[in-house]
Amino acid sequence: MVIIELKEVMELKRSKDRFKLNYQYRIVPEKQQVYQLNNWLYKLCRIHNLMLEERFNWWECNRHPVNACPVFVTHLPELKDQPTYYSQKRATHWSREACKHLYDGVHSQVIQEATKRVEDTFNRFVAGDSNGKRSGKPRFKSVRRYRTFSIPQLKPDCLTVTPNPHRRKNGGTRRDIAYINLPKIGQVKLIYHRPIPEGFTIKAALVSRRADGWYICLTLEDKTVPMLKPPKIEVTQENSLGLDVGLEKFWTASDGEVEPIQQHYRKSELKLVSQW
Repeated sequence: MVIIELKEVMELKRSKDRFKLNYQYRIVPEKQQVYQLNNWLYKLCRIHNLMLEERFNWWECNRHPVNACPVFVTHLPELKDQPTYYSQKRATHWSREACKHLYDGVHSQVIQEATKRVEDTFNRFVAGDSNGKRSGKPRFKSVRRYRTFSIPQLKPDCLTVTPNPHRRKNGGTRRDIAYINLPKIGQVKLIYHRPIPEGFTIKAALVSRRADGWYICLTLEDKTVPMLKPPKIEVTQENSLGLDVGLEKFWTASDGEVEPIQQHYRKSELKLVSQW
């Protein structure tokens, strides 16, 4: 017997009590912009590997096998502080003066998001996620495998959309002409295949390089949508339902309702034989 409680099934994904959507578009950057985007990915890839190497050094130095060698002659090294997101930002060897060749030309918030990406990946490997499930060991990225960077903040008017004055051969309207203003990159042409819903503003962006071109995923936020508070339902015998799953019947409810077996294969058996 399976007991099913009446609860709220569908929930809206929210972040800080705000309703957000993700819209993906294709962008067509110019040659100079393509060179700049690839240069950003190259530098962010090096930053990712260097900061991950520092965390692996801390991980290896603070671990020592006590069952593989005699305890009396084993040297236990002095424990080091774990590198964190803020400690790596404040470290002198990660300053702009020491790593000018990595920071030059790249937006500061993009570098901060790359550091946060290393932080989240390594924490899932060491401590696990909210459910305690640990992920695999983070790997060092090559330039070809590092294909995405995040822009956490964009201006509300960064997207410019103008109607296309040209017409199709059949007289229909063409897709609107759109450009998005990315920091330190400039105006980039965007394939505006679907409009942004009314009331939503652009908050962040995720730029990705793929085999067929460049794409951008825009995070949209609507502050006018009220916060969803599902009502609390007290579980009683009246609002609960019991199901008994069987072989002759799909399930039988405690209120007498019976759901027969669908038998999709038996119903389509003759059709499958004729096709064969």
